[in-house]
Amino acid sequence: MVIELIFKMPEEQIMFTIRTLDCDICKRYDTIILTEEEVIAKTNATDLGIGAFYLNHDDHKRVVYFDNTGKYLGDTIVLTKEELPDNIIVEQAIKN
Repeated sequence: MVIELIFKMPEEQIMFTIRTLDCDICKRYDTIILTEEEVIAKTNATDLGIGAFYLNHDDHKRVVYFDNTGKYLGDTIVLTKEELPDNIIVEQAIKN
């Protein structure tokens, strides 16, 4: 089950919470919290308007895809950092 929440911080900054399905390899669930500006920047970085967020899962990497509303679109698994698309910045997420 995927649950998406949008909430406002006291500074009136909109935050997006993206919750994933379980990882195909390690079965871990992830939660990513991004600001509205980060979501816009990441989705504007590609021609298709799909943002991506890289997560390190010990022996593999997970790339989570989302749209400009913060909706989880799916993910892919890569085994090495070299397999990541060029427009993805290495970042961490909150572990669930």
